Amino acid sequence: MKIIVSFAQVDEVPSFPSKQENADAFDDFNEKMTDHIDANLIYPSDATIHKLKGIVAVNFIIDINGDIKSIKASCENSAILEEESIRIITLLPKFIPGKHNGNKVNVFYSFQMDFH
Repeated sequence: MKIIVSFAQVDEVPSFPSKQENADAFDDFNEKMTDHIDANLIYPSDATIHKLKGIVAVNFIIDINGDIKSIKASCENSAILEEESIRIITLLPKFIPGKHNGNKVNVFYSFQMDFH
């Protein structure tokens, strides 16, 4: 994998295929990510039964082709919540790649998924 630039530092952030014209790219990405999570989250039944809650730290790379790579999820309380976080990320569409200094680059994105 070539150069990796963080989402916060890349010149042009990756975008969802349905990016809104004239929208702030950073805000549009984060809004669509939230919408994707809300639409696809299925609270695991085992987590409900055992009353598992927690915050999962999630990160992945959007590569120069717009594909998701290197998904990682970490939660102190539950591997079940980590698995659900990874499942949701695998459902993301192919992105329009990010650019830095005029070239497509791999972009590192991280966020927290709240299971409460």
